[in-house]
Amino acid sequence: MSSNSGLLDAIVELSHERGLDQDTIIEAIEDAIVGAAYKKYKDYRNIEAVLSKKSGEVELMYFKTVVEQVNDPHNEILLDEVRQYDPEAEPGDEVEFEKPNANRSWKNTKKRLARLFMDRLPVSSGDEWW
Repeated sequence: MSSNSGLLDAIVELSHERGLDQDTIIEAIEDAIVGAAYKKYKDYRNIEAVLSKKSGEVELMYFKTVVEQVNDPHNEILLDEVRQYDPEAEPGDEVEFEKPNANRSWKNTKKRLARLFMDRLPVSSGDEWW
């Protein structure tokens, strides 16, 4: 069982209690994680988070644009580098990279999310849904 299965249970419970769509809740969580990631990785422009509906694990990704000359190493990658892995790559393509500490970042974001949801969507008193 995943260490984040409690989160998935909380999403289901919140959905039922408040009549909210689970995908809407997941999207809000993903948005919060991306917001936290942008604060930590200030130089990156294209970050996405995906919360697995099966495991509760968070995948945090960033994308670099393929270029012939790198001016911004956080957001661009050299065409020759990419062609080692993808011979058909062209300038302008985007390459996905995964941030390996996404779940650690997620753990650091939980309290902020709890406050956000408690302010906007209060859960029953005494309930902790993380």
